[in-house]
Amino acid sequence: MLVKASTNHSKTIEELSNALDSISDAIGLCNVESNLIRSQHVQTAIAKLYIAVFLFFGDAIIWYKSSSASKVLHSLHRDFSERFRKSIDTIKLQAEGVRNAAGLGSQAEVRVVRLDVEQLRGELNDARIGLSGELRTLAEYMIWQQGESIKQHELTQALLSAFRADVMGFPMLCSITPEPRIEDTPSFALAAPVQSPQVCLPPPLTTGVIHKILQNTISRHSENHACGVKVYPKPSQALFDQSLAQATNRWLCNPSQKLLYLEFLSGDQTSRVDHSLAGQIARVLMEAKLPVVTFGQGLRPKAPGEEEKDNNADIVLAMLSLAMDIIHQLPSGDHLSSAVWSTLQDHDSTHDVTFAEATQILEAAVGAAPNNLHIVLLGYPTLWSANESTVKSFLDIVRNASHSDDAGVRMIIISPRKLHNTLKVIRAGETVSLRAASINRSLKAPIVVRRARSEVS
Repeated sequence: MLVKASTNHSKTIEELSNALDSISDAIGLCNVESNLIRSQHVQTAIAKLYIAVFLFFGDAIIWYKSSSASKVLHSLHRDFSERFRKSIDTIKLQAEGVRNAAGLGSQAEVRVVRLDVEQLRGELNDARIGLSGELRTLAEYMIWQQGESIKQHELTQALLSAFRADVMGFPMLCSITPEPRIEDTPSFALAAPVQSPQVCLPPPLTTGVIHKILQNTISRHSENHACGVKVYPKPSQALFDQSLAQATNRWLCNPSQKLLYLEFLSGDQTSRVDHSLAGQIARVLMEAKLPVVTFGQGLRPKAPGEEEKDNNADIVLAMLSLAMDIIHQLPSGDHLSSAVWSTLQDHDSTHDVTFAEATQILEAAVGAAPNNLHIVLLGYPTLWSANESTVKSFLDIVRNASHSDDAGVRMIIISPRKLHNTLKVIRAGETVSLRAASINRSLKAPIVVRRARSEVS
């Protein structure tokens, strides 16, 4: 019995040393893995390993602090492997769990890196495809722009040729009525001429005088009705939305369509796309050697205690301004013999122009306007407060103005808001309503004037 107790005790001491050595190695490896893989699962597995180690140390300390008699009795009945086998197995199992968690964490990190690399490759491929598409679009746009430049050059040359042909074919005469020669006078006495009733026509006024009269009338009208200040649209350097450019170009290329109401509804009311578009249309028309007049009006805040202005005040201001700009398009030495100008000259400084008088003034100006005159009007706020009958009478002036060979007056009304009074009197085919597209991916296009050569030859 003593020999068995001694043998078991020695074996217990040896196994205890081996267990401590294994525990030290396992904890060292787990420490390295915890530093490499800092995940929640690894930290949880290491915590369970330390709990198992502490439980083993607790059993070992209890055995170590027991009395010699107790150790002898325990050595007689059970050796080390039987006493601490469960604790050692638990430590080994927890150490294996730490290694498995570290392995899974490493694989997860490798997978994340691989997915990131694949995503970067996909984004790189998308960027390459997008760059190729943008380059292709840019190349197509450059080719299209080159073609438009050639068309504009041909158009200019055709206009110059037509102008030279007109100058050569119609020489100016000093007098329209030829003077009778002496040898053509008959020798017999002439009969007394028949007295015909004479009509007193107003003396013709020069365009310079009429322009000054209209300036004074506009200034007086603006002061009396507190109208908004006239704005001068500037052309935008940026390209416009494709649908907006297509609608404008379609109207510019169709001389038979006299009137167009272009409504461009945008979420950003502060951008005033209508101002930029009006300026761009005026610029391309002037580059094409076509006469153009524009009118836009800014909003004027109402002062406290100020009376409500006449609903027709803004549209009357627009009609007077358009008439003045049309007269300005004519040579300063020309004479206009319409009775409207003489009547307007005879008015005193307190006279206020009514809508009926403004209609006569604009009709007289449109009647004397040059061929292919284009009117660009910003509909808001000019037409905002006018009633339907007033807007209809204003539009009929353009509709009824006809020159030979579709060379009359044309007008485009651009509005960033829905003008219900105008829509009620607009005919079918005279209106286009658009909404602003997305700014990120919408295709942009310029405003140009494209016409067939047959139209200018």
